[in-house]
Amino acid sequence: MIALDVIVRRLACVAIHAAVSGPMLTNGAEIPALRSEIEAHLSNGAQPVIPAPALCAAKSPAQSFYDYYFSSTQCENKVLFPAQPNALMTPLSRGDLAGFFWDSDKRRRLIQLLEQVPRAISSVASPNLPSILRLQSLLWEMLFGLEINRHVVTADEARHLDDVIAAVRDALRATLFSFDQLKTLSVLPSGAGECEACPGVNRILLDLKESNDYLEIADKTTFHAQMFVGRFATRVFLGFPSPKTREAVGDLLRNAVGVSIEGVDWGRRSGLPSQRKEDVELRDLLKRFPDARLVLLAYFNSLDKDLRIQPTPIVAFLETYSVNGTLPESATFEDAAPRLEFGLTEYVTTGMRVDEEPTYSEKSQGSVARLTSPNTIPVTGGERATTLRGSCLRCHSTAVASLSRLQRSHVTFTRPFARSADALIGSVPYDEIRSRLQRWLLPKRSEQRPFHIGLIRRGLEGTSS
Repeated sequence: MIALDVIVRRLACVAIHAAVSGPMLTNGAEIPALRSEIEAHLSNGAQPVIPAPALCAAKSPAQSFYDYYFSSTQCENKVLFPAQPNALMTPLSRGDLAGFFWDSDKRRRLIQLLEQVPRAISSVASPNLPSILRLQSLLWEMLFGLEINRHVVTADEARHLDDVIAAVRDALRATLFSFDQLKTLSVLPSGAGECEACPGVNRILLDLKESNDYLEIADKTTFHAQMFVGRFATRVFLGFPSPKTREAVGDLLRNAVGVSIEGVDWGRRSGLPSQRKEDVELRDLLKRFPDARLVLLAYFNSLDKDLRIQPTPIVAFLETYSVNGTLPESATFEDAAPRLEFGLTEYVTTGMRVDEEPTYSEKSQGSVARLTSPNTIPVTGGERATTLRGSCLRCHSTAVASLSRLQRSHVTFTRPFARSADALIGSVPYDEIRSRLQRWLLPKRSEQRPFHIGLIRRGLEGTSS
């Protein structure tokens, strides 16, 4: 047997070694575990909803598409909107702060979890960077969701809110990336021809890169930056599978007022003169040309130690929109619904090694969704709900937001991925978002100027494509 004094001396040596060497290193599993529990605290859990018939029955021949997807006729069985603890946006993005004040134990536990983040990250020798990126994105959303919704709490609740915000700030600071970490992130698999674990994302990205079927809409729009408070950088692509159609679209765009095409040969082989006489409404392209395809691709952005918003190659989600044929000139919901197809693929999780590939999941078109924003913001109890397909149709049956919101001064189409990643986040909204982050995260806070809260809210209640 080992003498007691020997055991004591050995324990003392361990303690001294720990004091000199710093915290004992772990395998990093604590980081996604913390994120998962924080997300569970923010999630509303499973919620009873008022379901549309599409959630519980097949469409009858006499039933209109609109009533099928949006009628509040009760289903025989109760329908729950499932908990979405891993959603890319939480209830905080809609200003739902009540959960922090109904249950003081829940609030205290949330603060405890946030306070563990800095130690969990510093205790890992080679942390899984995508795992930290996903946690950073969550904390980024939390900070904005709490700060810009201060007005919804009472004076008594404000003290509790400040306690949560202080913990979020410290946790977010711990996730800021160094220059070397950003270099590593920039070469991690993103799905573009390298990711064996995400065939759906891989297939679409390869098609965008290698085929001549798509144009990228190169204009910087404010909508997505405001909607996601800078957390994601987006690219939008427009395509047509038929070479004949691409030639016709190219001719139209090259002869349109305020439109240019760069780096692609659509319309050049026809020999038609470029007279630039026609004023083209881009949203009407779906009515004039058959089998249009649109793709919205969103990448995670990151924050570095200087609080600069930096792009990453890691896909956050990917949405597709396809028209079978053309939309009628005066398209109604009943006309458009049978002709449209949608797809939504989202980032799910990542493993624990730096070289681990991201994982993605394609959402079922029959899954429960809010009437709008299918990939954002879980529902609250008693809210009306439909299927994911119904939610997409509600917003995109007669127009596509990404085309409708383009600035009319000038629109540029390029070959896919011609723009650098840095160009995606060089617009005014990102400057304003960074300025707000600096005010919240730097040691000395100056007086905060009003943020465009109304625009964010309108965006959140809209769609992401």
